[in-house]
Amino acid sequence: MPRLKRNRGFTLLELLLAMTLVALIVVLVYGSLRLGIRAWEKGEQSAERSQTTRIVLDLLRRQIVGICADLVPKAGEPGPLFGDRANLSLVSSVALVPGNDAGRVRVEYRIETADQLTGLTFTEKSLTLLPREPTTETEPGYPLLAATAGIDFTYLAPAPAATPDDSAPDRAWVDEWPAESTDLPLAVRIRVRETATDPPLAVIVPIRQGEEVSW
Repeated sequence: MPRLKRNRGFTLLELLLAMTLVALIVVLVYGSLRLGIRAWEKGEQSAERSQTTRIVLDLLRRQIVGICADLVPKAGEPGPLFGDRANLSLVSSVALVPGNDAGRVRVEYRIETADQLTGLTFTEKSLTLLPREPTTETEPGYPLLAATAGIDFTYLAPAPAATPDDSAPDRAWVDEWPAESTDLPLAVRIRVRETATDPPLAVIVPIRQGEEVSW
């Protein structure tokens, strides 16, 4: 009888406790794996979104660098660059749309907001085949960026002339560059905020100041 008591199996209470502990361990392991997979997927999406933003900013930089600084507009026509925080229009020698390889193009970037998210689109017209001045009708644009927390353009204005006391004002970023201006900004800054918590990605594109020649 003493040997039979020592060889008896688990009681029902012990079995239930063991099964409960195993179930808790499985839940904890599954939760950890799920959190890890979600973090990995979020990191992959963030990296892909950042890579797309950098590619778009590089394309914009190339097109803005190719601005036709020697363009002398006729009376009543816009200059080679004008815009504000939500729109930018310029004449460039660099085309992004396939087939627009017949010379200069008029490019218009537009920032559009919907459902508290911001997107960037652009239109491009060949000045060789179409009128130089932009049309008044809003045309559908090619999407470049979508579902961002914010995008804006700003322009670096030249420093004003020195005051009589020889104190030269600093250059300043302005929110608008008028179409009737005969000068060009020193640079254009493009900022993109992918999410509300991320710092903005920014690119500053210097503008070459060319000699004025008719075209």
